Amino acid sequence: MNMREEFEAAYCVKHECLTSLVAGLRRGNYYSYIGGEGTSLNAAWWAWQASRAALVIMLPEPSTPETFGVTQADDPEQYKALEARHGAQSAAISQCRRAIEAAGLKVKA
Repeated sequence: MNMREEFEAAYCVKHECLTSLVAGLRRGNYYSYIGGEGTSLNAAWWAWQASRAALVIMLPEPSTPETFGVTQADDPEQYKALEARHGAQSAAISQCRRAIEAAGLKVKA
């Protein structure tokens, strides 16, 4: 579900309208909404977008072997294990970033 669909579903729950009616109004803005609620619907859409734009998700940096004070010279096996952990964390953080951005939110690392 994209951001606009989420908004329309939430609006229709609050105002007891048919989601299909609101979804049919995607011609640029909601001012043409039949029933006199176009202005409040358009204002609600603006506020929804503004709230999403203000929200920024902070993601952590993956841990490196050096984070734990391990260097390859000190302990090659432990360094190798921590390096693998770093790669897995990096991949997981990248997947989270893509999912969060796909939901229409900003991500900062």
